[in-house]
Amino acid sequence: MHEGHVHQRIDKRYVHKVREDNVLIGDIRRTSAEPEEFECTMIVDPGQAFFFEHPLDHVPGMMFTEAGRQVGIAISHLFLNIPFGTQFISREFRIWFDAFADLGEPIIIRSRFRDKRFRHGMLSEATSQGEFIQYGKVVSRMEGDWKMYPGEIYQRFREHENSLRR
Repeated sequence: MHEGHVHQRIDKRYVHKVREDNVLIGDIRRTSAEPEEFECTMIVDPGQAFFFEHPLDHVPGMMFTEAGRQVGIAISHLFLNIPFGTQFISREFRIWFDAFADLGEPIIIRSRFRDKRFRHGMLSEATSQGEFIQYGKVVSRMEGDWKMYPGEIYQRFREHENSLRR
């Protein structure tokens, strides 16, 4: 972390993680109501075993992917009224890397949702977009399409899918 900048991780339940050290984002704040935009700090810990299993002089690309996924889930719970127990199904991710991100320097994630679709008054599908910013410049961009299923509907869906495989 940048000298003097200690960032608090968001509560792990908002990103569907069991272990706190797997949480890659800090608290999210709304920065704009129209269009609806959000911002948080990316938590980069070079001691994190999965992403830094070998020495690196930059933030690994897969860490951006997971941080972007976590931002989408957290925004859904915190700002879009998606209840816990909802299953998030990733349909597609697109990610672009524009520059290397240096270790030890803050990375800000800016995010927005578009193409929101509702079912029975509840958000059921959306596209999230975000930029990862370091030194005031975009180092990576990400976009992903999601479906959200209440837990019981997801279970029926999976049981049906599994029965087709037998």
